[in-house]
Amino acid sequence: MQKLACVAVLLAASSAFGALLDMPMDTLDYFSVQDGMSAEVVTEGDRTFVRTYNLSESTEWPGAPWFYKPNIDIKGANGGVALDASEAGSTIEFDIRYYQEGVGADGSQPYDQDSIGIQIKDDGEWPGGEMWLPGYYDGGTWPPDPPPVSGEWYHMVIDLHDGPGNLDPSLLRYLELHGTNERHVEADHIDIDNFV
Repeated sequence: MQKLACVAVLLAASSAFGALLDMPMDTLDYFSVQDGMSAEVVTEGDRTFVRTYNLSESTEWPGAPWFYKPNIDIKGANGGVALDASEAGSTIEFDIRYYQEGVGADGSQPYDQDSIGIQIKDDGEWPGGEMWLPGYYDGGTWPPDPPPVSGEWYHMVIDLHDGPGNLDPSLLRYLELHGTNERHVEADHIDIDNFV
């Protein structure tokens, strides 16, 4: 498998060593999508990333937004063992963008700006702990100002010790994305890159 510069690395900022996770972005091995969606690996210039589409109405979640819900499997990429990011200052970082074009089935125009919800789950006893961020792209500030714009990449930084919820950062399992666009236009998509 091709090794890329956009390798996922999770490092504890307070440690010279930290936890290292090698997650190449040229494979779908560690990505899953909800019923009604699809995912593919895309290369644009020197950037290779994962793109998810909404292709049809979800049977499990009728009326669900168009990128509900891509999952990034941190545990799977770590050899099936939950990742320990318990040191203070540990973060998850990634680049993200969404894109919209055309008119929706209901006549709706593309949104100029939109938001993405982020949920991080741990591998604790069922149902496990979680951190839920109601948005979005700008380093963990909620809500973003200005909101993200369709077609533009945003760099997101999440402090795993500074968010709402009961997440156990020593047992990271996966990250899940939620959207708010219900236009159901096939060309609309969300892109994820440089998962760090």
